[in-house]
Amino acid sequence: MSNPSKPTQSSPLPGDDRHVVAAGTAGAEASFEDQLQEFWKKNSRFILLLVIVGLAAIIGREAVQYMWKERERGISEAYGASDSPEKLKAFAAEHESHALAGFALLRVADEAYTARNYTEAAAAYEKAIAPLKDSPMAVRARAGAAISQALGGDRAKGEAALKLIADDMAIMAGQRSEARYHLATLAIGDGRIEDARKALDEVVQTDLTGMWAQRAFMLRSSLPAETAGTAPEGPEATTGEIPELKLNLPGSNP
Repeated sequence: MSNPSKPTQSSPLPGDDRHVVAAGTAGAEASFEDQLQEFWKKNSRFILLLVIVGLAAIIGREAVQYMWKERERGISEAYGASDSPEKLKAFAAEHESHALAGFALLRVADEAYTARNYTEAAAAYEKAIAPLKDSPMAVRARAGAAISQALGGDRAKGEAALKLIADDMAIMAGQRSEARYHLATLAIGDGRIEDARKALDEVVQTDLTGMWAQRAFMLRSSLPAETAGTAPEGPEATTGEIPELKLNLPGSNP
């Protein structure tokens, strides 16, 4: 005889093999699907909010990148269309913090330098330094400004600027050697032969087999021979033609 107080573990219906859960045990023996549904009911709003925020962040990032690329493309096209000093100056004024503004000003300065308008060249080179920041082209702009100042009448300022470049170990060796070479040229022009010889020796020691070392060696060989005691100084101490102070412009022969 069956015990009516003992719960049956099977369905009373014929052919129904589903497990019957006793009252009070639903939470402990609920299926994974049931637990998942319960979790979704409690947290669906928060989960949807996270999804929306994530999608918004992705869409926003893509939009910013697209606008930035379009802006850069527009600036590049405007730079390419600047085919005169006036247009280059206007471009640089409109995009003064952009690196291409520095390149535009370099082109303006190079043209002024070639035309021997050293005052305008120095001003343009100096303006190009900031947008070019710490790139090698910024050092080129500094050197251009220094040489233009020296040729434009402010020899002391130009020489001081070249010395700053020559002594800055953070600058590439070739650019420091170029600055020393120009310092030597200035010294020869002033008749300071020993100062020139020292600067040229530093070029050879620093640049080794580079272009500036070769030029320094050739220039040094044209200087008066060293003599015992005090070497003669002044313009009369030089022999031959005083070398021209020349900025190494793109496309020009060194």
